[in-house]
Amino acid sequence: MNFHIYLLALLATTSSVRSDLCSDVLGEINSIREGHKAPPLKCNDTISGEAQALADWIFSNPDPESSVMTARSKLTREENEEPAYGFTLWASEIKEGSSKTDGVRAAIASWYAEEACYDYDNPGHTSCKEECIEADSEEEDIKFCRTWTVSFQQLVWRASTDLGVGVSISKVQPDGRQFVFVANFYSPPGLIEGQYEDNVLPKA
Repeated sequence: MNFHIYLLALLATTSSVRSDLCSDVLGEINSIREGHKAPPLKCNDTISGEAQALADWIFSNPDPESSVMTARSKLTREENEEPAYGFTLWASEIKEGSSKTDGVRAAIASWYAEEACYDYDNPGHTSCKEECIEADSEEEDIKFCRTWTVSFQQLVWRASTDLGVGVSISKVQPDGRQFVFVANFYSPPGLIEGQYEDNVLPKA
């Protein structure tokens, strides 16, 4: 089944669509876009509904981590296939009492932090290496982690005009931790080969 159609089916069973989340963070996103000479996005309730359906689906599954990877794979542009939306996804542990809006703002900060790795002289799927500590390493050996910039690129993609925001917060885990998943959808989708130079501009 086409993943876009699958999300529509999920939307039909979603009890509430929090399109107000989009309004809460739209100014923040558009401020970033303005800094990169991109026109402002506008909130789209239909797209927010589909983004929220995906977010709700993530934590309805017994293995949310696997679900995130599945969603990313299904949403990614495939050869000869035009995706319905561009997307930026984010999942992280959150502090107790954090709101959905807090989660989206943290996601936006994470996506925009990728800008430091973007090579404007070599537009496209650029990345950079950063020192990091392997999470499961008892000795905390320094490793090199690769930071990709696709979320930053979609965030400021000039040709995108509409935005949808979906957020889901997990139940508190037995160990006391809690997690958030954020899905932002963009239309028209970005990350189109041959169009990076015109759509991902350096800061003004």
